[in-house]
Amino acid sequence: MSYAVWFNRRHDRAGPLFQGRFKAEITDTEQWVAEVSRYIHLNPVRVRSLGLDKAAVARSRAPGGRLVPDREEFAARWKRLTEYRWSSCRAYLGLEEAPDWLAVDAVRSRFGGRGRTNQIRNYRLALRELVGE
Repeated sequence: MSYAVWFNRRHDRAGPLFQGRFKAEITDTEQWVAEVSRYIHLNPVRVRSLGLDKAAVARSRAPGGRLVPDREEFAARWKRLTEYRWSSCRAYLGLEEAPDWLAVDAVRSRFGGRGRTNQIRNYRLALRELVGE
């Protein structure tokens, strides 16, 4: 029995579980590729324990809210991001070797600079800027 059949029987439903279009957008420009990469790599630090869940971000944007983290908060976020082992971010930042199937240079090159070292530095600066927001 398939999962969809089991789920539908259990919840007295009919039809496909996943229907309709997911919120997918074409990322065909260089700017989009850069934005999507940074968005995905920042997911490990967007957590409640670091004060970055959706509710906390909404509170910080409200009048009187604090938008910029202090040094300690920033350091905790950056440490979590660079030590999180279930992300390809470490390879993009040059902290570990990228697997053969991961095309890190194609994304890093969109952040400008000639040569691997400059591209890694620019990617790192772009992430640090967002972590500090």
